Amino acid sequence: MKSTKFSVKLIIMTLLLVTSVLISLSACTSPANTTTPATTTPTTTSPVSSPPATTASPSPSITPSSTPSGTPASFTIDVASKPGIGNYLVDANGMTLYYFAKDVNGQSNATGAVLQTWPIFKAESISVPSTLSASDFSTITRSDGLMQSTYRGWPLYNFANDKAPGDTKGDGFNSVWFLVKIPFYTVMLESRTDLGTFLVDPRGMTLYYNNTDSIGQSHQSGSIISIWPIFNVGSFIVPSTLQQSDFGTITRSDGQQQVTYKGFPLYYYANDKVSGDATGNGLNSVWFVINITNFPPTPSPTPATGGGGY
Repeated sequence: MKSTKFSVKLIIMTLLLVTSVLISLSACTSPANTTTPATTTPTTTSPVSSPPATTASPSPSITPSSTPSGTPASFTIDVASKPGIGNYLVDANGMTLYYFAKDVNGQSNATGAVLQTWPIFKAESISVPSTLSASDFSTITRSDGLMQSTYRGWPLYNFANDKAPGDTKGDGFNSVWFLVKIPFYTVMLESRTDLGTFLVDPRGMTLYYNNTDSIGQSHQSGSIISIWPIFNVGSFIVPSTLQQSDFGTITRSDGQQQVTYKGFPLYYYANDKVSGDATGNGLNSVWFVINITNFPPTPSPTPATGGGGY
């Protein structure tokens, strides 16, 4: 009986030993780590097309100041065109700009209630297309202390009755308000209470005729021309109340070209110094301004007092 119990114990112990050996052998032949790998993502798996955040540069905010060609996107003074008129000055909104024939020597004579109908124009800066020259524009301080832009010395205005771009309702108004043509006028009109509305050059210098000249022929020569220089331009660009066909050109006996108005040769007076001067009017009862409302006058104009020369 004792022998049988011993045999059973021996068998059990033998089985336990074999089992232990088998477990050890199994551990030696299995992978070192049978646990589930960590789920952390290696840095090498980031997409190649996504650069590291530290290498990106912020894009600057850019506001274009000009078109791709380099031309300003808009101008403070521009040129418009209209059939029957041609090219003329407008402001940044396309509204027509005008000059006043009563403005002389670069100063404005439009004041008070006139400015309600003819507001002054002032550009804070000058930006113009290539068809214009910025140097032709300037700014004056008016007698009322306001600033006003000028073109070639002529103060500029808008017209209150122009309501939309392309309106030119003020051109020729009362024969003293005119739009500003481009190219600029070669003959203009100026107005004075004592002389009426008369011909001047683009600077506002008065033009004269001599009533001893014949239609289409000048009788003035020699030293007279040093005091009464001849007037000549290459083309006739005139305000709307004048007829271009009234102007012509003659060849004088000395070979020079001279502009005529209704056949009469035109002259300056050397003693006129600034726009608005008409000191030659009536000299020797033969020299007179060209008043367009009564030209040529019949009989000859009454001479002005004072003055001298030929």
